[in-house]
Amino acid sequence: MLKVENLQVSYGKVQAIYDVSFQVHKGEIVTIIGSNGAGKSTILKTVVGLLRGTAGRIMLDGEEITKKSSAALVRSGVRLVPEGRQIFPGHTVYENLLLGGYVEGDKRLVNRRIQQMYEMFPILSDRKHQLGGTLSGGEQQMLAIARALITTPKLLILDEPSLGLAPIIVQDIFALLNRLCAEGITILLVEQMAAMALEISDRAYVLEIGKIVMEGSGKEISSSEEILRAYLG
Repeated sequence: MLKVENLQVSYGKVQAIYDVSFQVHKGEIVTIIGSNGAGKSTILKTVVGLLRGTAGRIMLDGEEITKKSSAALVRSGVRLVPEGRQIFPGHTVYENLLLGGYVEGDKRLVNRRIQQMYEMFPILSDRKHQLGGTLSGGEQQMLAIARALITTPKLLILDEPSLGLAPIIVQDIFALLNRLCAEGITILLVEQMAAMALEISDRAYVLEIGKIVMEGSGKEISSSEEILRAYLG
């Protein structure tokens, strides 16, 4: 589904990503792990059109999307749940979900999807008239994911969904991602909590200082002694 080939990204004269290549096949959960500053978020922002690479190409379902705008990619079925959630704190839960369907012209379909999100996340139904900024961190993460699901993405991309959350909430989030994948949504995940992420991943890539240094199945990566020392303690 997604194919990234020889991607390079720079911030001014500083190169951040060096010839990175990876693939995400339909129906998979693929994780990119790496330490802070390795370039994980930079890769995701480039994939979704928020940054422009200096070299390489990005393909989605066989079509090159390297120079497409982020708005065009949303219409193509790509959704990003950004680091830090970035919900609209001054808007209600319902309004946040409504904004998630802005590219969908059928208002009845959007409202039907919102009701489905309330069924998937009952706490959001309870909080539907509450401002997003008053929710707990875990509730905000659920809202961010639900907002991305309003128009049923073909590729769901998540940047550090565990950030700032209690371990029990993280377990719930990863269980949800497993369920979404089983329902047909392909997932690309960037995550620092490597052990839990690898447990649900079909395949994984290890990023160090802007370069892919290892790839394999989630099980292979999690059993690597080098990875155990560096990321899993």
